[in-house]
Amino acid sequence: FLEQLAKENQAQERNDALATQEMREGGEVVQPEGEESAVFSVSRLVVEEVEPKGNFPVSGAQFYQQRLAALQQGKLYTRLPRDSFSERWQNAKQQPSHEQWQELLRYEARAIALGQGQNRLNLLVGDSLSAWFPTEDLPKRAFWLNQSISGENTQQIRQRLSLFAETRPQTIYVMAGINDLRQGVSEEAILENYRAIAQQLKQQHPQAKIVLQSLLPTRDQTLNPRIRRLNQALAQIAETEKLLYLNLHAFFVDNNGHLHRDFTTDGIHLTADGYEVWQQALNQVQAWLDVQYPFQSYTL
Repeated sequence: FLEQLAKENQAQERNDALATQEMREGGEVVQPEGEESAVFSVSRLVVEEVEPKGNFPVSGAQFYQQRLAALQQGKLYTRLPRDSFSERWQNAKQQPSHEQWQELLRYEARAIALGQGQNRLNLLVGDSLSAWFPTEDLPKRAFWLNQSISGENTQQIRQRLSLFAETRPQTIYVMAGINDLRQGVSEEAILENYRAIAQQLKQQHPQAKIVLQSLLPTRDQTLNPRIRRLNQALAQIAETEKLLYLNLHAFFVDNNGHLHRDFTTDGIHLTADGYEVWQQALNQVQAWLDVQYPFQSYTL
């Protein structure tokens, strides 16, 4: 009941080839010891002015009702326009509980597990930064399943990884930790949760490439030194666990070490421009993965 991937056209292939060539020539990918680990430092990201179009959810209540409507219609919301099912969500006021979000994610994962077929599947796992990733900005040529919940910390994410255990992803992108820092969780506890998340994902999805993404800077100068320390430790965890590490931090930071004003709405969450930077980084990572680990099972 999920729509099939659109047939790749020549223009898309040329774009992918150019992205891969840029990556090779620019030296953005550094391969450390261990054939399964890589540190990505994606460069030359050019941000164009983005003007969001259409009417789309702006609250958790609206977002939940939109995704629920999509699920009930047998649709994967990440493959729909952001204004889909507006008649269902535009007047939504009731904020869903954390348990309701978990149940929704469980059913979305079950649906994609049944409907994936031989298509590539990528997962986003994290908090609100990942949850609100605009669907139209997700890299093409794959199904995307967003298993992120606003407000969650690393302990909560660690406890719910089984929600999508039945899926067969090729790539899993993980970003979390900012809510831990705001809640006063120690860096040691955050890193312990990250190690547990990494190990469970490796066991649960042995076929997947797991990408630990750096925490982004904020406009809070008290948090940024801790974020930098955590990112250094996350890169080390990625190398030890033979995962991939994507350093996004450098492309969001200003000259003072804070999150660039143009990329944030409130000092933490991202603007459309901020998500475009993230999108371009994911595009380059996916192009690199396509070369290193070709995926042959597209259903066209």
